[in-house]
Amino acid sequence: QMKAFIRAVVLLISDCLFAQELSFGRVVGAGPLNERSLFSFGTAVEYIPMQSILSLNLDPFVVISNGEVILTTPLYLKFKIGKKVRFCLSLGGFIRTNAKYGWLGG
Repeated sequence: QMKAFIRAVVLLISDCLFAQELSFGRVVGAGPLNERSLFSFGTAVEYIPMQSILSLNLDPFVVISNGEVILTTPLYLKFKIGKKVRFCLSLGGFIRTNAKYGWLGG
């Protein structure tokens, strides 16, 4: 899984060199409440092709819950509506190392 992640990041960085936009960020906070997690942290990666209303987002993060470390990897598309004020609708899915998976939207 790590090799696939590194390849995806390298691909996104190489595409970024051709006037695309690639954003990186950090995520820190409480994890999902239904998991009774204590803490979560991770990254946020957004790839936006030039002049596009769609972006591809990958936000892997780690949740520490009841002494267990769970890697969650959400992958989703974000639809951007508006110019001065933006509304972003997202649709995708996620998979976790504890064999849980599901859909993502918002």
